[in-house]
Amino acid sequence: KLQELQRWFNVVDPSSNYSSALKLREDGTGNWLLRGREYIDWKASRSGLLWLHGIPGCGKSVLSATVVEDVEKLCNSKDDHALAYFYFTFSDREKQNLENMLRSIIGQLPKRPSELGLPAEVVDLYNSTGAIRKSASTEALEDVLLHTIKGFEKTFIILDALDELPKDERGSLLSWIGELMTNHKKVSLSILVTSRLEADIEGSLEPLNPSEISLQPSTIDPDIRAYIQNSLATMD
Repeated sequence: KLQELQRWFNVVDPSSNYSSALKLREDGTGNWLLRGREYIDWKASRSGLLWLHGIPGCGKSVLSATVVEDVEKLCNSKDDHALAYFYFTFSDREKQNLENMLRSIIGQLPKRPSELGLPAEVVDLYNSTGAIRKSASTEALEDVLLHTIKGFEKTFIILDALDELPKDERGSLLSWIGELMTNHKKVSLSILVTSRLEADIEGSLEPLNPSEISLQPSTIDPDIRAYIQNSLATMD
């Protein structure tokens, strides 16, 4: 039963996207982000929203993988901290779906050490939907996720490439982020999102007063220098 439940929540596997992005990272790149004030404040604060945006090909997915790797180290050292991430992508229809994202995020969040089994809300949702091959409503998934997050001292959620969601799904996702950031301020939750700078995304995120990092050529110049140095070193 437990394996069936885990398979249902982990309907898609974002770890393949994470691994692929991490393999593209050159030694020394992304350090400017991890050492930057915006990121340090986001990571240390009780809750907050950090938005990385830039043109296609500027390295957003590699940077999100860098963040996942960094936050994972923190969560591995603290039982009461949790991390989940998701990569939206044009190339996989299963990763252009809000329901699948929510199921994946719930499935990634670890059990609390004090719990002998999965939270009752998670099991109940599966029994009423997944066990009978019925699609779960996004509202039910959002409620279960919120309950699960409340069980941790701090939760991090990393969402890469919001712009690769279809417009209708994107609107629902942005509304959900807005709901979390405005109506559940007592929840200790830090969300990082990456995307192109598109009008609907900007219009939804700006009222939430996020910390922003615009990936301009000058911003990623340290990564360009690190790439050149690594390339020259391999030629020696």
